[in-house]
This record gives sequence, structure tokens and C-alpha cells, in this order.
Amino acid sequence: MADDATNPNAPSDSRTNIALGLLLMVVTLILYAPVKDFEFVNYDDGRFVYNNPHVSQGITAASVKWAFISADIDYWRPLSWLSHMLDVELYGMNAGGHHVTSILWHSANVGLLFWFVLIATRRTWPAFIVAALFGWHPVHVESVAWIAERKDVVSVFFWLGALVCYLKQHQTNNSNYAWGTAVCFVLGLMTKPMLVTLPFQLVLLDVWPLKRTRCEKLGELKAFGIDLLNKLKEKLPLLAVTVGICIWTWVAQREAGAMTISDAVGLGERLSNGFVSYARYLGSMVWPVNLTILYPYDANLPPLWIAGSVVLLIAGSVITIRELPRRPVLFSGWFWFLGTLVPVIGIIHVGSQALADRYLYMPAIGIYIAVVFACWPKEGTRWNKAAIGFISALLVLCIVAARKQIMTWQNGTTVFERAVAVTDGNWIAMNNLANNYARAERWQEASPLFDKVIELGGPRADAFFNAGLARENIGQPQQAAALYQSALELDPDSLKSLINLANLLLHAKADPAAAIPFFRRAVALDPSAVQPTITLAGLLSQAGSDQAALQVVQTSLQHNPDSGYLHYNAGTLSASTGNPTAARQHLERAIAIAQTMEDRQLFEAARSQLNGLTP
Repeated sequence: MADDATNPNAPSDSRTNIALGLLLMVVTLILYAPVKDFEFVNYDDGRFVYNNPHVSQGITAASVKWAFISADIDYWRPLSWLSHMLDVELYGMNAGGHHVTSILWHSANVGLLFWFVLIATRRTWPAFIVAALFGWHPVHVESVAWIAERKDVVSVFFWLGALVCYLKQHQTNNSNYAWGTAVCFVLGLMTKPMLVTLPFQLVLLDVWPLKRTRCEKLGELKAFGIDLLNKLKEKLPLLAVTVGICIWTWVAQREAGAMTISDAVGLGERLSNGFVSYARYLGSMVWPVNLTILYPYDANLPPLWIAGSVVLLIAGSVITIRELPRRPVLFSGWFWFLGTLVPVIGIIHVGSQALADRYLYMPAIGIYIAVVFACWPKEGTRWNKAAIGFISALLVLCIVAARKQIMTWQNGTTVFERAVAVTDGNWIAMNNLANNYARAERWQEASPLFDKVIELGGPRADAFFNAGLARENIGQPQQAAALYQSALELDPDSLKSLINLANLLLHAKADPAAAIPFFRRAVALDPSAVQPTITLAGLLSQAGSDQAALQVVQTSLQHNPDSGYLHYNAGTLSASTGNPTAARQHLERAIAIAQTMEDRQLFEAARSQLNGLTP
């Protein structure tokens, strides 16, 4: 072992490799252990898991059918849906159990990556460091700690499986492994369509480490390019699957409404964002600070940023091509990073984010491999203590930074507190944080955030309603009423704004009758709404319009025939309008419903009214 510590190219036996692989996986599990006590996040976790009627019922014939035929939420990915459904079977809606599953998948990926690099190069310590960077780098926390991103950890497992099978196929000349590559590719696509780049990734493996195509000197680049195309032709069956999945994903995401930015932002802006995103991804890997769940999209990027990013990408590509004869690993690693990010870099933009840490879960591996193997000493060279210390310190820093990042994922509040703290003008994060504060009745903290959302997010009815609700709960009814009015100007059919404004006017010291028009509009929009109907009927009755009040209640009863409170009000109003027979019928019905519901208050009130009727 002393020799291995100083000579990184010294061979290791299988027992050492197994021990190192287990060490990587165990450290990964320990690093992410706190996640088992975390909650769901109110951003995609709801529509993907706990509020999804198909997933929340677990594995049933109907839910499995939906998983395989539906793409109505984002895109076709039946295996990731089945993974969530299995968690429901095992843990119910205990978020900790769902988190444990994601941690186990990530740990398995760390072990599988170690194995992949090991069989690709037969070099234990470089493989160990590549896998450790992947497992412990803070930029990958989002994919593991966010339950909604289960598709990341599962899809990369199959993706790595495909790469391993492809290596074994050409290392052993056993064509049976080609079936393994194909099966893993399809399974990966059934988990996340980002794997469409795999055929191109396999061509990069032909360059390094398989060396099925070589460029011995720069003058051979043309022949090298032709050879790459020939190697790509070998993958035509896989490419056909790629094209089909790309088309299906594009159609599915348009129908699901996920491609919101592409319709509003031109191709030039999206290209600019893509170039800058590449540079920002590289920066996050080198200096992983201010990582968060949502980076707001900016259609007006500074020209200097765009130019600098383009220069960086061109320079990186030129350097790796020039180094191709001596260090092909740079070429494969660099274009691994560039190529696997293409589906999510923003040319066809999905969602409202400029970039996302989760998108690096697979592409970052290319950079890890390129850097580690390009810097690794030649055969027979020994590490000095400084180099060993640097690598050890780097991995420790990754663990410390990752643990810090992990703790920002405890729940929706901590996630969006982080997002608001490290980004500027992020109104979506502010809105989500304010909603979390509101659920916890932390209205003093929610109110200024909702106001900021109005300022940054543009005129949106929901934003004005939320701001009004916050003002109402901190004792500012006049400001709340004005905000509800603004919401109604933007959306005259906003039922919640109508009801809240009407209730504010009802309890104001001014004329309560001012609330009547708003209650009328609310009841017209939703005749089945019981409480607004009863309140409106009471106001009309107080104004001396018992017949009009009775008509309102009778209309609502057509939609809610089993509402005891509507029957009670219909009974009292029928009595006051001189129809004791109808009053008796309604009150008897209210009593029967109250007995069924064990509603003592309603029962006593209806019985008292019934006893007071003239025989």
C-alpha cells in the first residue's frame, strides 16, 4: 500500500478495487444521510408525487397504464413514474423514504462510475477520484436531494450501464454486449429523454479509451473526422431511437405547456443564454458557490458575458483538438460535457430557468475524466506529498461544501430562502418562499415578498391576490381591498378575489351592503359555493329582500342538494315569505343531514326553527 500511495499507476488487485468501490458508496451514503429527514419541496414534488393522483395511488393497473401512455405533465418517462409509485407502495407519503431511494440510486451510480472508469483504463486511483468528484461535488446535490429529480439518478444508472456494456463489447469482441447497450439505452430513455445523446457519446468512447479511431497528428484531422462519421453510422439503430424520442419529447412538452420561454424569446437570445450557461456550468464546477434550485432567465445578457463565453468554448474546443494526438482523453471529456448538455442548454427552451444544477449530473463526468487523466502522472512517476495533500484536501472540501448545500434542501422554505438569498430579481423563488411563509402563517415575512413579486413578475392576478391576502392577515384591510380590486381588474372572474373582497367590505365599518355586488358575482361564477351563497342571502334578507334571498339559496341547492346549511336557510326564508310547507320540508331535510353528519349545531338550529313554525 505504501507503493500505491506514491505511485498512482501501480496496479491494484480486485480486493482493493472492491474495497475502494464500497468506500466510495459508503461515504456517499453518509454524506447524504441527513436527507432522510427532509420534507417534500413545494416545487414539482407536488405535481410529480404527493398531489399526482396517478402516483399517489401506488402501483395499480391504472397507474402503470398511465405511466406508459401519458406525457401530459412534461414528457414520456414511464420508469421514473414507476419508481415514484414504488416508493408510495413502500413508504406512503413519508418524504424521508422517498429521499432514501434517491440516495441509494446516487450511491449506486458512484460505484458504477468507478467500475466504468476502472474497466476503461485499468487505473484504480484516477477512477476513484473521478467517482469521488461525481459523488461528493456539491453541484450534484440538487439531483439527489430533490425528490422530483428522481429521473436524474435513475437515468444515469442506465446510461452508465450502457457505457459499460459498450466497453465490454469492444474489449472482449463479444457482440452480445451490444444488446446490453441497447437495452440500457432504451431503459434510460424511458426514465429521462436527456439520454438521446448516447450514440454520440459512444463515438467519443471510440476515441478514448477504446482508441478505435485515432489522430496521430493534426494533419490527419480530416481523415479522423471521416472515421468518426463511420463510427457514428455503426450507431444508426440507436440514432433512429434518438430521433424518435426527440420528436416525441418536443411534442409532449409543447402540449404540456413546458416550453414557455421559447415562444417569447428569439433564437438569438436563446443561443446567447446557451453560451453563457456553458460557461456558468464550468464555473460552478470549479467554484461551487451560490448554487440554488432556480436561476432566473435573463433575455438581456451583457454582451461581454456572451462574447467571453463564446471565446471560452472555442478556446476549449481548439485546445482539446490540438491535444488530440497526445491526449485524446481531453477531446472525449470536453465533448462529452458539451454534447450531453445540448438537449437542455436552451436552444429549445423549457421552463423559466436559465440553467439548472441538475443538468450537470451526467455532463460533469466528462470534465472530471478529462481533468483527472490529463493531469495524472505518466507511468512510473511518483506523487509527491504536496500532490497527495492537494487531492485529499480537494475531496474533503467537496464533502464539506456538499453537506452545506444539502442542508439547504430541508424543506420548501429553506430551498427558496436560499434561492432568494443568492439570486437577484428571482420573483418565482420569492413567490414560492412567500407561499411557504403564508402556509406557516408567517404573514409579516410573506407580505413584502408578495409585494416584490408584483414589482418583478408583472401584472398577474394571483400576485395581487396573494399580496392582498397577506395585507389582510397583518391587519391592513384597506390595502388588502385595493389589491383584491387590482386582481379583479386583471381577472374579473377570480372567484377567490371576489369572495375575499366581499368579506372585507362586509366586515368594514362602512355600509356592508357594498359587499352585495361582489357576492352576487361570486355566486354567479360558482353557484355551488355554499358560504358565499348563505352570506349573500343574509345580506339580501337584511335589506328586506327575502324573496330574492330565497331565490339565491334555491339556485345553489340545485348544485348542492345535500347541503344541510342551504336547506336550513331555505327553510327559514320560506317561512318568512309565507310558505310554511316548503319551510317544513327544508328544515326536516336539514335535520336529517345534520344527524348524518353529526353536526349538533345545525341540528339544534333547524329543530328550533321547525318547532317555531305555525302548525
